[in-house]
Amino acid sequence: MSMSSLMNDQIFLEIRGGEPRGPFGASVQGNKIFTEETSVDFEEEQIVFRKLPSGRPERYKITNAHWAEGMGMSHWQLDVVKVDSQGLPKGSGGSRAAGSTINISGSTGIQIGNDNTQNLIQSLNAVLEAIDQSDSPEGEKKTVRSIINDLVSHPLFTAIAGGVAGGITGTLSN
Repeated sequence: MSMSSLMNDQIFLEIRGGEPRGPFGASVQGNKIFTEETSVDFEEEQIVFRKLPSGRPERYKITNAHWAEGMGMSHWQLDVVKVDSQGLPKGSGGSRAAGSTINISGSTGIQIGNDNTQNLIQSLNAVLEAIDQSDSPEGEKKTVRSIINDLVSHPLFTAIAGGVAGGITGTLSN
């Protein structure tokens, strides 16, 4: 007995730096995807997707890939979790799993979120360090630092970047 009649979905395998492979006939069922495709070795951590009627891709990360044979029904069983465009589980925002306990004491500058503000601080600090390490005259370095200070002090930047701007201006005054 063949499972082909149940393969009503079309999935694609994302290939880093290349065109996706597929389409492959599949059956997407919640956290599982079944396919009889034999030209691909599916592996954990790979991303597969299907196109929704709107054309938007619905992406899944493979958490377990199992090839099953027997009784004329050879197929891949892929355990999957739905992910966003960065490969993070949907709804996670990159955060820790629900039910996690985080204890913090005696600290300032706590960040709760998805590291975007921390990445901004690190990037701007790297730029400032590169300015300081450059062979440019001190006057030019001071001018550029002043321009960056004006940027991070601007109300629009502060509104978008949140409290991060204060941390950066502190670095600029050093």
